[in-house]
Amino acid sequence: MLAALIWLGTAAGWPSSVLSLGVVASAMVILEAVSLAMVPRINAARDAGETGQAAFSRLHRISVLLTLAILVLGIGVLGFIAALAAQGV
Repeated sequence: MLAALIWLGTAAGWPSSVLSLGVVASAMVILEAVSLAMVPRINAARDAGETGQAAFSRLHRISVLLTLAILVLGIGVLGFIAALAAQGV
């Protein structure tokens, strides 16, 4: 998906800044989809009580790290957009 976005953007003559934003935004969407897809497994592990505690801890940790990555990427995108605006691009 990301490779297709880069290929299409390059073929269309998009500036590299637009391509960069598109790639990061796509990565954010993918990470969010993976994080949301994990919710039923996390809930099932939590509902399993003591037997699911290890699975719950692992899945919850992964989910939190994915959410953190999404937030960091989002802050980076906002900073990049602000830098472009400051340059008048």
